Amino acid sequence: MIGVPGDEAAARALLDEVIAAETGLRLPLEANFFESGMDSAALLRVHARLVQRLGAAVPVTDLFRYPNRRSLALRLAGQTAPPVPPATRAPTGSSPSRRRDLRSQIRARSQIRATEGGQP
Repeated sequence: MIGVPGDEAAARALLDEVIAAETGLRLPLEANFFESGMDSAALLRVHARLVQRLGAAVPVTDLFRYPNRRSLALRLAGQTAPPVPPATRAPTGSSPSRRRDLRSQIRARSQIRATEGGQP
């Protein structure tokens, strides 16, 4: 149990809030973070905010081993959350052009925040 004892719904809500705040994205439960447009830098920002909000150490490797909201929420709640095998990480319908578009949107939102005096 890392920070949201036994409460997957609370862990999922926290993840929704943190991911939206850091990337502007609202992700489906099973959507792979990387296939949805997040890059390593965005994931590290999500990690930093999770640690801050939970007041507990969350191994950064957990965000890579549990690369979607469902598996990471289960992990944060201390429930059984097997790592997602690499073969099942890419959601159907994902394409290189879609990922590029999503990454461009994240970069644009980060630049807007930076010019408005917020954190990138």
